[in-house]
This record gives sequence, C-alpha cells and structure tokens, in this order.
Amino acid sequence: DALCKVRASGRFVILITNAPRLSQDIYPQLDRLGVPRAAFDTVVTSGDVTAALLAKRPDAPLFHFGPARDHSILVGLANPIVGLSDAKLCLLTGPLDDGIVSVDIYDGQLAEMQENAVTMICANPDLVVRSGPRMVVCAGSISQRYKQLGGKVIFEGKPEAAIYREAVNKATSLARRT
Repeated sequence: DALCKVRASGRFVILITNAPRLSQDIYPQLDRLGVPRAAFDTVVTSGDVTAALLAKRPDAPLFHFGPARDHSILVGLANPIVGLSDAKLCLLTGPLDDGIVSVDIYDGQLAEMQENAVTMICANPDLVVRSGPRMVVCAGSISQRYKQLGGKVIFEGKPEAAIYREAVNKATSLARRT
C-alpha cells in the first residue's frame, strides 16, 4: 500500500533485489507473492548487472555454478559456456542444492577453479536467505569460501555500487518519459 501511494504521488518506485536472475523473471515471482504491479515501476536485479558485466567480456569461456532455475541469466550472452576445467570466468548464482548446510562440499571444485586462476563473478552476494522456516545458503557464502582459498571474486548486486547505478539509470530514464 505504501509503495502504491508513493507512485500515486508521482514518484518512481524501483525494486532492487539480489536475485541472480534477469528482472523479467522476477515479475511472475512478485505476482505469486501478491505484490501488485501498481506498487512499482520496474525491477533491477543482481542478475541484470551481472549479465551486463559478462556482456563486456564476450569471449571469456564461462562456467555456470548454480541451479538450473538461474539459467535465464545466460540468455543472450556470447560467452562460450564450458566445463569447469576450461573456464576463465565462473558465474556463481547459488548452491547446486538449496538443502546444503555448508559450502565445504564445494571445496574440490573451488580449489580446481583457484588452481586454474578462474575469476568468479558472484551474482548474489547474500550469504543466506530465509525460505519459509529455514535459512538457505546463498552464493555469497560460496564466494567467500572461494576468496578464503585464494580465488578472485567480483561481486554484483547489493551492497555493491553497480546495482544502485543501474537503478538510478532506470529512474533517469523513467523521468525523461514523463
């Protein structure tokens, strides 16, 4: 209700989320959660800013580390999608299984990436998220472990600046249309 009132007063509302998926995929999720479309103008996701970053390195062989539900972030990218041993970049969107309790289970893969000097791009800096009654490990926890092992990590999403710059760009674009 508060967001609808803000919009009704002539202001813009831009939702920002660390979802490691493109914003187009978030609209149906917001619908399922009962968030009325009248409550916001647009959405900016960490997936959006991550995809923009990857688009600047189209020739870099890319390994996707994350669940299948996050594959949409790969749509439209020119990067060759490769296996772990051939990667120069690792797109980390989250654990392969939401039921994990510790990121240590990925130490073998992370060590291999570190040995191959793979740069990890973390598309969701959150460490954990609440899903119903339980806490679920997020990509941020895996990327922290990678850093501990000596790997290089680039973080996209909150609290990094790129997602806020994109939100300001969207607001500027909306203001020009009115």
